[in-house]
Amino acid sequence: MMGARDYRDAVTRAENGGTRLERDTKNCGPTPWDPTLEEEFNTRRLIVHEEFLLDEVLGEFRQMALGISSRD
Repeated sequence: MMGARDYRDAVTRAENGGTRLERDTKNCGPTPWDPTLEEEFNTRRLIVHEEFLLDEVLGEFRQMALGISSRD
């Protein structure tokens, strides 16, 4: 479910909240659901763990279940 915008938002939230994100030395690999995510990650190389995004992911699932799109 993560796209480039989600990644950027997570990195910004981590930086604003004082959360240190580790760097990855490897390339992201293909992200066919959002090709810009690969480019974004390979530029920043900051690792965002799923646990950091748990509230957002669960909120997205809830909205999907209710038929609400947060992407509009």
